[in-house]
Amino acid sequence: MKNPYLEKVESFINNKSAKKQILSELEAHIEDKTDYYIDIGYEREEAEQKALEEMGDPEQAAISLNALHSVKWYKNPFNIIVILALLCLFVISYLISYELNYGSTLHDINHSLIKDMNSLAIFFVIILILILSYKRKNKLTSALIIVYCSAILLLPLVWRLMEATGLFEVLAENNIDVYSVYVFTTLPAIFEPLYFPIITLLTKGPVGLVDSVFTPTAFPYAIRTIY
Repeated sequence: MKNPYLEKVESFINNKSAKKQILSELEAHIEDKTDYYIDIGYEREEAEQKALEEMGDPEQAAISLNALHSVKWYKNPFNIIVILALLCLFVISYLISYELNYGSTLHDINHSLIKDMNSLAIFFVIILILILSYKRKNKLTSALIIVYCSAILLLPLVWRLMEATGLFEVLAENNIDVYSVYVFTTLPAIFEPLYFPIITLLTKGPVGLVDSVFTPTAFPYAIRTIY
């Protein structure tokens, strides 16, 4: 049966992710005090009562614990590491996305194992951050990853809208490098090598898939529309 004192403290705790840890620490502290009073001659029930009296008012105890466990997001090392990692991924993605853009019709593209490994590395970093965020019950970093991936995947729509509205002509008139804007909107291409093996398996079979791993393979224009 749960301690009524702990139930009252729990109702005042704001930090849901730390609630279980806080209650566990309080329970251990109350038990230690209870054992102390039993050792010096008190009965169990009386010892528990004295231990709770020393703990003070539940609401006041919760206020102190809330302040102790309330850490600003920018003071959390994990948050800073995730933000820096996403910034690095963004820069790396920008630098390599054009070469990974298998669906492009602007240049010839050759598939290679190195490109696939770069794409997989980016993908696994994102998955690792998500797993760590879930284990830490960190909603901020989980939300950052979701927003980051969603924004990248929606970038091609930005390109289409710019084409449809004639914004490229406006950029050109103002001496803005349209090519740089195009590369920016190809960021989703960093994920294309992830499913290249699937498409190769479906179009060329197992032998073609094995060949594509060890030999640079031209990506057929006929199936670029899949992307």
